[in-house]
Amino acid sequence: MSVFKEFGTSTAAVAAAAHLKQVRLMVGTDKRKYEVQTQLSIETREMARMPQVKWMKKRLRPYMERELKYSGLGFSVYNGQPVVIQWKKSDSTQWAMHEEQIKFLTALLASIDDPSFLSLPCQGHYHIQDKARFGIVYATPPGASETSSPSWEKTSLYDLFDTVPHVSLGRRIAIAKAIAEAVLQLHTAGWLHKNLRSENIVFFTEKGSPASKAVVSDPYIFGYDLARPDTQAGAAYTQMADIDLARDLYRHPKAQGHDREAYQKRFDMYALGCLLVELIFWKRLVHIQAEWTGADLVAKLREAAETNKMPEDWKLPDMMDLFANEEAVVRMDSLAGGKFLRAAKACTFIEPAGEGEEASLEDEIDAVEVLKSCRV
Repeated sequence: MSVFKEFGTSTAAVAAAAHLKQVRLMVGTDKRKYEVQTQLSIETREMARMPQVKWMKKRLRPYMERELKYSGLGFSVYNGQPVVIQWKKSDSTQWAMHEEQIKFLTALLASIDDPSFLSLPCQGHYHIQDKARFGIVYATPPGASETSSPSWEKTSLYDLFDTVPHVSLGRRIAIAKAIAEAVLQLHTAGWLHKNLRSENIVFFTEKGSPASKAVVSDPYIFGYDLARPDTQAGAAYTQMADIDLARDLYRHPKAQGHDREAYQKRFDMYALGCLLVELIFWKRLVHIQAEWTGADLVAKLREAAETNKMPEDWKLPDMMDLFANEEAVVRMDSLAGGKFLRAAKACTFIEPAGEGEEASLEDEIDAVEVLKSCRV
């Protein structure tokens, strides 16, 4: 059965978000200072349906004779069954801290049991210490098997922008609604994604299918590898990666650099606004920003990749710059209509929450309701 259904938060989805929040509080992940973390009794653990965090120890094997890789998102075979693995890099000095973080993260992912989260079932975690790798292991989409059809291939929304030149507005709106609902579900549960971008919106199709088939298949959200416990130890886990300004395009200006603010829901919503703009144009954000806010953007990004530092006297364009460009706004309105455009703006300009408030949920709901009202 397809998980890609007409947008709308069902009673089951609301219950799933409440359950995920309960699990989150009990394992202590992303606990806010105004929330209470309680000790687990046997009865409470049973009521919360706490997942068993499984360390998967058997050997991984290649899927459909493909090379077994230990980076990014890929396929493998575990215990005779195909799986999808999101790999995360570590190092020997921080291995124990990363291992604890992966246990928390896997417990949360294993608690997701409603289609509205756009997540494949999480089966556990896999460690390869001599390769400095952790793997978050998911089941493949329904119907997958190593020996029978279909054999799965994956493609990201980022890739589809280049491989499928034209997609109907109705389908683009449907994808936007599904992603927006999933983000709202995560935030209702008090959980932050922290890595939303089109490379982490993934579609699975049967091997050999045309790229256009992926557009009408179910989207899934990956990239949870940046999620972490909201504690002092967890904060130490966050590291500055090598300069990757193309990915910084999806990050709120206040969430970048050494002086960045503590991560907030509105930063996820900013990234969602980036995704909505990509769906409006059906084009990668880097190319959108290059067209409307900085003709030299691609060259600057190449320079940053080669030197591993920000070019001097240069500012990475952000969504505020894009919406300040009147011609770009007029173009978006003509491509997708006022409501879709308004939803993208609403995600971009969410204000910080007040002290002790549940950050931005009301604003998020408003933005999602605008998307819900979009019709073609």
